[in-house]
Amino acid sequence: WEREGRDVLKSLPHVRQEWCEWASPYQAELVGLVAVGGWRNLLLNWKAGSGKTIGSILAAESVPGPKIYVVPSKVRPGWSREVEACVGEKPFVCMPVTKGVGPTGLIHYLRNCKLEGKAARVVVGIEYLSYWAEILKNAKPTSIIIDEVDLIANAKTTKAKFNQDSSVTFNKKRSAKNNRKIRSVSVRELRDLESVELCMTLTATPIYDGVPKKFFPVADLTWPYILGFGEYHFGGRYCGGKRGEYGLIFPKGTNIPELKRLSTWFMHRVTSKEALAGLPEISYKLLYVKKENQTKGIRFNKKYTYNQALAAAHKDPEIPPAAEIRSAYVCELARDAVIDEAVAEVVSGGRCFIMVERIEQARIWYEKIAKKIDRRMNKGTAKPSVHLAIGEGMTPEERYEEINRYNSNPSGACMVGTRHAMGQGVDGLQQPTLAIIYPPPNAAMLEQAMGRFNRKGRKVRTVIRVICVEGSHMEDQLKRLGTGLKLFGVFFEDSSFSK
Repeated sequence: WEREGRDVLKSLPHVRQEWCEWASPYQAELVGLVAVGGWRNLLLNWKAGSGKTIGSILAAESVPGPKIYVVPSKVRPGWSREVEACVGEKPFVCMPVTKGVGPTGLIHYLRNCKLEGKAARVVVGIEYLSYWAEILKNAKPTSIIIDEVDLIANAKTTKAKFNQDSSVTFNKKRSAKNNRKIRSVSVRELRDLESVELCMTLTATPIYDGVPKKFFPVADLTWPYILGFGEYHFGGRYCGGKRGEYGLIFPKGTNIPELKRLSTWFMHRVTSKEALAGLPEISYKLLYVKKENQTKGIRFNKKYTYNQALAAAHKDPEIPPAAEIRSAYVCELARDAVIDEAVAEVVSGGRCFIMVERIEQARIWYEKIAKKIDRRMNKGTAKPSVHLAIGEGMTPEERYEEINRYNSNPSGACMVGTRHAMGQGVDGLQQPTLAIIYPPPNAAMLEQAMGRFNRKGRKVRTVIRVICVEGSHMEDQLKRLGTGLKLFGVFFEDSSFSK
């Protein structure tokens, strides 16, 4: 279907013609499947960094009529940017009245699109979909695109109410906080509109933890009733459902080959090998911090040393759990070594991306890297920039703007961010020459962290360094992961690691 897809893209006047060549084979194939093959209910199981956003936008443009993009709120700026890159026009992004937009702005936008004969394109955050749902329903959308559907879909959308006359009524679930419909109810109502001709749902992880319990609501939202039975029977057949001490439990995946065959009717899959083929080489190394190079004289805060904080973790409500304190301590032990690596890289004109666990470490490292660069550079010379991306205190728009500044400095740049802030859907970090990662606890989370920069569009050779602090619990953890998991094992070919 690739050839048909490229022909369709050539025939769409509102899509930039460069995409006829820019689209990857599987993105063009998706357009062909939708426009020519007639596939109108699709789950895109494309690996992180494969271009799901662009692919779904191009496919949706082949279906005339209004288009609604339902996405997590923190990735609205990314979707807005990608829609504009595909069609040359900014979509309407649903924002609250406090941001100067509000429902009135959406009504005017939809009315103007109708008067001008243009297809409306609306990006709405799933967390606040219920506020906009009635207006969007009246727009009669023909295409619904749902991003990160595994976080949105929920099989339990109704709640039973026992009446005084012994009858039972079922009402759609509402939030206990504001009495509005929960997000899975709102998105299902939108998806079930008669006007909807195309529904595409996006996720890199439709089945995780080895148990496909969450897959049922994802499949049912993508194509209602496609599996032919309800959640109860699905759990029994494919999740090893059995009676436990307190009710049914679903301990393992069962009959998975059969489930895979069923999913071929509505799932389009792209592997990492397909998505990242042809990208420049990546080198994997440990950043092994020996005891003599570890940061000295560090404290948890003015009140506690790290050892005191660990001892007080169970009784002082103002400090985090012991596991977080231990993680922060190991992170701080590596601080000076990481800063030296990062400054050396960016002063030579490279781009360094540092991913840490906690906001406090991100702020400290950001300030110290900036000061060290100032001391290293001569006055009057162009110098690298340092950027911070965290969740608390920064809006999604501010994070994307910071990433744009990071990408635009020709003299090199360093980005420091937390794994959560740099997680789900944050794009624009593809070009680091050095990436330093505080090690996540398992291979899946490490792969997700690497997916922030090892993604479609990367044009430079990258060195990935995972932090390992000598003498810490992390060292033993990494040894175990290195012997058991291939993804971690690649870092242990480095001769600096003491076996």
